[in-house]
Amino acid sequence: MGNYKTFGGVPIGSAGPSQPSLAARINRELAAVLNTLVHLSRDLVVAYSAAVDRLDDTDLRDQLRQLGQTHERNIDMLCDAIKELGHSPARRGDFRAMLERGRVVLGERKGDAGIVRAMAANEELLRSAIQQALARPHLAAAVAEMLDVMLATEQRHHRFYNEALGRFLG
Repeated sequence: MGNYKTFGGVPIGSAGPSQPSLAARINRELAAVLNTLVHLSRDLVVAYSAAVDRLDDTDLRDQLRQLGQTHERNIDMLCDAIKELGHSPARRGDFRAMLERGRVVLGERKGDAGIVRAMAANEELLRSAIQQALARPHLAAAVAEMLDVMLATEQRHHRFYNEALGRFLG
């Protein structure tokens, strides 16, 4: 096990000055998980912008604009939590932004219904990632609470998209 002290076979801290403690490793791993959520959220904000620009229905456009704003607030919360862990938050999305925006552009071929379907699929990626983050061990209560709030938001978005798609299907 290298220089790590162990307790019941679990590394609990460094036996030497160059090895990170268990708490430091947990914080680093949690920051990485939260940064994944930042990436996904930033990608989703880009997709929302593309969707809003392409929608014909003005009411639907306003609703999607509001949904996108909730993701911007979630990004702020995530970044604050990452900083509290002593790490740097991601400054931008990643390659998925192109995929999520691409879904919207392709969905546009089927009108507003196609755009809504594309955004529902994009939202599902984030919802699933939040659920996976919540299943991780060693979550601080404040982080778990924040993720619960984010998951509740995603569940509201999920219901919105199901209702919107229901209206298109008749």
